[in-house]
Amino acid sequence: AEGTAATVLSQMTTQRYQLQGAHDNVFDVRETTAKAKQELEELAAKTARKKRRLQAIAALLAVADVLLFSRIAYCGGSFFCRHH
Repeated sequence: AEGTAATVLSQMTTQRYQLQGAHDNVFDVRETTAKAKQELEELAAKTARKKRRLQAIAALLAVADVLLFSRIAYCGGSFFCRHH
C-alpha cells in the first residue's frame, strides 16, 4: 500500500509541475500576444500618419499643378507672361 501511495504521490507531483509549466507557458503567450498587439497598433498608427502625410503632399502638388496650368492658360501657352 505504501508503494502504491508513493507512486500516486509521485505521479501527482509530476502532474503538478506539468500543470505549472503549462500555466507559465500560457502566461508567456498572453504576454507576447499583448506586446505584439501593441506593436501592431503602433505600426497601424504610423502607417496612418504616413498615409495622411502623402495625401497632404498630393493635395499640395495638385493645387500647384492647377495654379501653374492656369498661369500657362492665362499667358497663352507660355509660362512667362509678357502682357501686364
